[in-house]
Order: sequence, then C-alpha cells, then structure tokens
Amino acid sequence: LQLTTQGHYDISSGTVSCDSATMASTVVSLRASHLRWPPPARLDESGLLHYRTDLGKLTHRWQPNADTRIAGHLEGRLQFAPDDDGLSFSSEQQIKNFAMESRDAAGRGYQKLWQEKVLNLNATGQWQPTADQLTLSEGRLAFDGFECQATGQLTDLSRTLQANLQGNTQIDLEKLQRRLQPWVGDELKLTGVSTDPFEIAGPLRERESTAPTMLVAQAASASTQRNRSVELPRDRAISATSAAYVPAKLQAAGGLSWESASGWGFQSGADRLHLQLADQVVTADPLSLPMAGGRVHLSPRVELMPPLLLTLPAGPLVERVAITPEMCQSWMKYVAPLVADATAAQGEFSLRVANAQVPLLIPAQASAEGSITIHAARVGPGPLAREILSLAQQVQSLIRPQAAANNYLNTEANWVDLPEQHVSFRVNNGVVAHDGLTMQIGEVTVRTRGSVGLDQQIALTAYVPIQDDWVTNQRWLAGLRGQTLEVPIRGTLQRPQLDRRALATLTQQTVRGAAEGLLQDELQRQLNRLIPGSR
Repeated sequence: LQLTTQGHYDISSGTVSCDSATMASTVVSLRASHLRWPPPARLDESGLLHYRTDLGKLTHRWQPNADTRIAGHLEGRLQFAPDDDGLSFSSEQQIKNFAMESRDAAGRGYQKLWQEKVLNLNATGQWQPTADQLTLSEGRLAFDGFECQATGQLTDLSRTLQANLQGNTQIDLEKLQRRLQPWVGDELKLTGVSTDPFEIAGPLRERESTAPTMLVAQAASASTQRNRSVELPRDRAISATSAAYVPAKLQAAGGLSWESASGWGFQSGADRLHLQLADQVVTADPLSLPMAGGRVHLSPRVELMPPLLLTLPAGPLVERVAITPEMCQSWMKYVAPLVADATAAQGEFSLRVANAQVPLLIPAQASAEGSITIHAARVGPGPLAREILSLAQQVQSLIRPQAAANNYLNTEANWVDLPEQHVSFRVNNGVVAHDGLTMQIGEVTVRTRGSVGLDQQIALTAYVPIQDDWVTNQRWLAGLRGQTLEVPIRGTLQRPQLDRRALATLTQQTVRGAAEGLLQDELQRQLNRLIPGSR
C-alpha cells in the first residue's frame, strides 16, 4: 500500500484538510482533492475523487469463497459540491471486461453467466445525509445493445434502500438474444428495438438477506449441459427472503416490445408484452397473438428465485395454428414423434396445457401435461414415419399380397395422413411421453405410444390392428381376427430401429395358417373325388 498526501492539520479543531491525496494498492487506486476529515456538519467545499479497482480482486477480498462473483476493471470519477440541503454530485464509471460468474455444479471452477466488453454507469443528483436519502436527477446504465435512463429518489439508504424510480429502457433485441443464447438456445429470433417505460418502487434490499448461491451455480452449469439430468431440490422450504433475487416488497412495471418474433416454427408480427413485478414474481398481462391462421395465448409468470421457474396457466395455448416443417423439426417431434423431421406439412393443430413449468436456468428439467389436437394433417415422412411406412408395407404384403403387388403402399410416398385426433402428453425429467398418436397409411392404421427423450432417444411401440375385412375371405387367416400387431421401436428419431420379432411371429402365423388352409383344401378335394358331394 502506498499513500501520498498534501495538506495540513488543524490542532485546535482536530481536522485534516487534504489539498490532494493518492493511495495505491494491488486492488484499489484513489486520487482525491479538497477533502476534510472528519467532515464538517455542513459541507462547504467541493471535492473530486478518481478511483480505479480490479473488481475480481476486490470481491475476492470481501468474499473469498463466494459462489457468485464479478470481475472487471472499474475506473471512475466522483465530483461533489455543497448545496442548501446536502451535497450535489456527479459520477461517471466505466467497467471494462465485466463478467459475472458462478461456481459450477462440481464446485471445482467458475462459469460465466454474463459478460460485457464495456459497461458504463453515470449518475447526477443530490445526497442529503441528514434525511438519509439520495435524489437521482439523471442516471444511466449502458452497454452494447442496452441503455437504461432513470430519475427518482432513494431513501433509507443505510438500511433497506427504498426506491422510487421512473425511466425508460432501450434494448436492441437481436443483440439481447445473442446474450441469452446459452439459456434459450438459438431458436428464438427477435427483431427491432424495444423502447419502453418502467417504474420501480420499494426496497432494493432486505434488512437481512442472503443472495442465492449454489443453486444458481448448479443451474448455470446445467444450462450448458442440456441433456444431462440435474435434480432440482424437492424441499422448497427455503425462505423467500434468503433465496430470492429481489426483496419481497419490491414492485416494478415495464414492458418488452418487438417488430417481429419467431422461434420453434412460430412467427409473429409487432407486439408488446406488459410486465409487472410483485411478491418476487414477474407476471405478464395476457397476450393473444395472431399467428399462421390461428392464435397463440401467452400469460407467463416467473418466480425470481432459483431456478427461475416459468409457469404457464392451464388452458388453451395454441388454437388452430398451421403446422410447419420447422415445428416438426423442433418441439413437435417430441410430442408427436410421427411428424419428426417432416419434409413438408399441411394442416392445423391446437395445444392445451394442464400445467407447465420450466426452470429457466435448467430448461431440460421442464415438466408439463396437456394435449395436442391435430386437425386432419398431412406430412412428408421423416425417418421414423418412413420406418412405419415400411412396417405397414410388410404387414400388407403378408396379409394382402395382392394389394402389395399393386404397390398400394409406397414407402417413398410424398404424404402421410394424420386424421383428426387428440393426443395426451407429459413432460418430466427430460422425457416427453405421449399416448394414442394415429397415422393412416392407405387402409393400414398405425397407432403409437411411448416416449422421446430430449436427447432424441426413443422408446415407442407401434400398434397395427388386423382389420376384419383383411381376413374375411381368407379362412386360413381367421386366427388373426381381432389381433393387434405390437412392434417396439428403439434408437433415435434420426435412426429408428424396429423390433422385427413381431413381424417374424406374424409371418409364422400366416404361413402356418396358409399351410393348414392348403392341407384342408387338398383333403376336401380328395374327399370329393372319393365321395362325390361330400363337404
């Protein structure tokens, strides 16, 4: 530590006046002018303070074992002058290479949550020490693609830091989505600049609070390992005061507007989402977006405590929206795997949820229940649908060889039909289960049930009911009447593998029935020859 000062000491008053002073250490550097200690009851002199620090080293000195830490090089200046009620001030700060980091789930290292090359924070206002309050005449926080300006008051500075602030935000949405990519993936596309007002009222800190630590670190690590199962704590008895990101009594209102939004096969035009914060929960006003001939209804809420739980209310989420190949290549292949990676799509669908919860820091641990209604759709078959087509072809060639010979079913067909149907689904522990998805291939009906993991591993069973009219005129196949062929399917959506043992059993039954039928026919012919008129 190195300290240099120039000034004088008044023996009678016991005060030190510094015309200039500098302090330098490995962590903080300060340069000040026109300072007095102790400060007088009424401030009557101006002062100027320059400072520079390494935030990483500084926070490490304060909390060497913190699970969340910040880094960057801070430089700033603070100029102050007395006025009638206290001290007016003007400050400018710049942080270069700012980063926020959290300890990884293993506890062996840190992982970046947010980083900026340059972050600027400026403020002008008045400090009133006797009233323990600060009036902000102008405040500005800015980094690449984001700017926030605010005015208002901060009171009870020494305890709860009560805020009454108003201002505006300006957000470049394309730049914002790049920063959010580790959490939301690269599916979401937003365009435009969101310029929206906001208000903040209430305490910015609790009297006694503990910031969320290890849960954030675990969630951040899991967000980069989407297919790895991370168990969320089942005990939610942690107090809101100790675990939440914001105090319980803090309130805020704002919004987010966009020119266009697209993702997961959906596309929307310009709109605005109105947001409110109360009781440590962010809620959005119900939003109904016209989209592809139908509507999408949104009314999300997010709990501001780990793991940032997003909840959607029960009810209709999508109403009669056109199915697109992009949907079949993203989320829909998990709920309705027969449309997975479809090359083309026609038709509409609706979606209802009974409950839906997504921990935003660990999206792979989402849970949901609901149903999807397919309104008479047709799709160009992907890998799984082509395997089902092949299965239907083999079943038909065994039971109705004449239809197969006429190429009634074509495994290279351009379209597969999905009749009007309701399919229930459930999402849990990174697995999406469905029951009762039906496709029609000519006169062959195939129904599936089972699950698809978020890693695209499949555990499905295809059911092919043997229809009565297939065996009506073929008495040697009468034993198949009323039966349903069950074919397990494993592998992945890209490389499905059918268990052929069920087909082998069907082949044996068909051959046995045909052989018995031929034997009976031959015996009957011999009887007719020996005993005319016998049957």
